[in-house]
Amino acid sequence: MNFADKHNMEKEAIIEKLRRLAPYCVSDARFEPAAVLMPIFKKEDKWHILLTLRSADLPTHKGQISFPGGRLDEGEDTQTAALRETHEELGIKPQDVELLGRLDDIVTITKYRITPFVGVIPYPYPFRVSEREIAEVIEIPLETFLDPKIYRKDASWSFEGKTYPVHYFSCGRHMVWGATARILIQFLEVVMDWKEP
Repeated sequence: MNFADKHNMEKEAIIEKLRRLAPYCVSDARFEPAAVLMPIFKKEDKWHILLTLRSADLPTHKGQISFPGGRLDEGEDTQTAALRETHEELGIKPQDVELLGRLDDIVTITKYRITPFVGVIPYPYPFRVSEREIAEVIEIPLETFLDPKIYRKDASWSFEGKTYPVHYFSCGRHMVWGATARILIQFLEVVMDWKEP
């Protein structure tokens, strides 16, 4: 797949690639379940990804770049939680999200088990941003992440006696890293044939 094809891929091709994935599910009770949505949209005929800058006033992950999402309410499933949290944070109605598939569960050092979903949203969209939770809404073309110069990896995350890599994407004044970068990397690998530089 050449560079132009990667960012002009049709939605059906993304769905097919995600459908072939058998997502890894984590069932470890030590981790609190959470879910996020990776919203993607077409702008000027190119795929973009929607990210948020978390407020500096939040108790966890303050000031970090993330996908909309959060922990599950009692009795709630992961898909419902991802859509509910996206609505609460950005005002995107669940019925306006076309879910395309999901990615592997990942765990965080803060003891969360995150289930990521991928969904297309209309664009432009009349966002209603929660100022308590979100400091900024960020739109980044997916092709940006294919530039090897913006990526780096450090082996600096220690958990239960093991060291794990931390991935970083430097996107202008924004740094996408940690769990968000790990989710993004799997999407890029599965959908856009991304290879670690």
